[in-house]
Amino acid sequence: MLKRISHTNLLCLILTLLLSTNVFADWSQIDEEGQKGDVTFVYTPDQNRPPQSLVVLLHGCKQTAQDFIIGTQFEKIAQNENLILLAPEQSSAHNNFQCWNWFDNHQQTQNGSEVQRVIKVLDQTLAQFPSVKHVYVTGISAGAGLTSILINCYPEKFSAAAIHSGIKYKAAEGAIEAFQAMNFGTTKSAQYTMEKGLECSGSQKYVPTMILHGENDRVVNIKNAEAIVEHNKTQLDFFDDQEINQSYDFDSVDKTEIPHDETYSVNVTNYIKNKKPQISLVTIKGLDHAWSGGDEAPYSDPKGPNSTQLIWSFFKNY
Repeated sequence: MLKRISHTNLLCLILTLLLSTNVFADWSQIDEEGQKGDVTFVYTPDQNRPPQSLVVLLHGCKQTAQDFIIGTQFEKIAQNENLILLAPEQSSAHNNFQCWNWFDNHQQTQNGSEVQRVIKVLDQTLAQFPSVKHVYVTGISAGAGLTSILINCYPEKFSAAAIHSGIKYKAAEGAIEAFQAMNFGTTKSAQYTMEKGLECSGSQKYVPTMILHGENDRVVNIKNAEAIVEHNKTQLDFFDDQEINQSYDFDSVDKTEIPHDETYSVNVTNYIKNKKPQISLVTIKGLDHAWSGGDEAPYSDPKGPNSTQLIWSFFKNY
């Protein structure tokens, strides 16, 4: 039976559709070769100005790529900064909750199907836009887990990264370990995960990384944020002289509190070398498992400080 729609409800529906259409008016969709349902959304800027930078956006569990695009509001920055955005979407055919399978051993390799999906569409896009000189990647939760894999297994592809509410590379090697790491923190040492990253990539290129985490995160324990910091410190220590011997010295470690409101204050710790933050740890008081700031969307908290702007400010160093 058809239900009658009031003029008010009809107007609301039309406005919703128009707004939705407007948000994605400048996006195209790539239907990838492979299993049905693998798609990536691509935002391309004004063609009159050759884009210099590209950002890969990786959504979390129970999200779509469009949820993440809306929630982060990265398109606003892309419009102002003339960026290309790539937003791959995980299919429920690969994970019932649309999670990237960051904890699966095969996926934590250069040949992992999810890693290869991202690298393939990235390479295709870069071939179309040879003006791009800087490639960045960011994700939340499971998307942050995939971000960790990408920068450890393909570091030469990325200029910088941001991991929001996520976990370090090889923090878990299986579903049981993933549950333990998410709830209590990983038991894998920084030396172990650094060595695994080196084994995966064969490269000693370091990817500067911002780590953002809510202090009230009930899904991914905030201990994982500090574990990423230690992983990256160990990379820098080993890469400078092929030994883990605390030989790498930062020029300074700068700690700043950014007032937002009494609910969502922000503490930033920047590990500086050559006037640039090699590691930036951002902890947000009062934030649960959600993207801080942005728009109303699943797993986004618009009341929090603008993490998208913080990330872009970090990326611009590289």
